[in-house]
Amino acid sequence: MNKLQKILLGIATIFPIIYIIIFSTIIILSIFTYTIDLDAIFIYLFGAHIFTMIFTIALIIIYIIHILKNTMISSKSEKIILLILIFFFNIIAMPIYYYIYIVKKQNFTNFTNFTTKIVK
Repeated sequence: MNKLQKILLGIATIFPIIYIIIFSTIIILSIFTYTIDLDAIFIYLFGAHIFTMIFTIALIIIYIIHILKNTMISSKSEKIILLILIFFFNIIAMPIYYYIYIVKKQNFTNFTNFTTKIVK
């Protein structure tokens, strides 16, 4: 994976988090203030929500393929755990996986190796 692909994947990984913040802000502002008319922007919010869901599903597929092809993850049990984390807790797990296995390219083969790298 070249540098441009890593940057684009990082931006794509952060996008759902940014969308949740923006969406929540719009909803909260529309509840507490009457400056935002939800009826007028409902179709745009609905479209953005559908796009974000499809985009997140595509990201999950990309990360699943990356986990299965990743040679730094040696045991099948680690791959299964990562696959479950990406599938069920994707918004939290994808940035962590991105940082550890794509940006840093660290191999945490056992817990001792993991803790020594964190302490340093």
